[in-house]
Amino acid sequence: MERSDLVLTMERSHARELVLAHPDAAPRIHTVGGFAAALGHLEPSPERGDDPRSIIDRVAAGRVRSDLLGTGPDEIDDPHGRHRRFNRDTADRLERLGVVILEGLHPV
Repeated sequence: MERSDLVLTMERSHARELVLAHPDAAPRIHTVGGFAAALGHLEPSPERGDDPRSIIDRVAAGRVRSDLLGTGPDEIDDPHGRHRRFNRDTADRLERLGVVILEGLHPV
């Protein structure tokens, strides 16, 4: 955890558990959906550059602690043991969010 630049979880409860276990890593721990959404709200920052580390730092700076409380639309439900269609939908959502995150961390 200490060497990770970014840690993404599917559920807020997973992120909270990691933050409690590794408080120094808290700024780098996000839900997949929350991080992707935050990237969509960032403005380019020419003075700080747009390298992945600075983008992650800017997302962390804009997050409030309550973003990891309760449940919310940024979460992705665990598909384990669910119907095949639910598994496919989960995979599709993860793929879409992954593209958003990769494009957000490596702007063209």
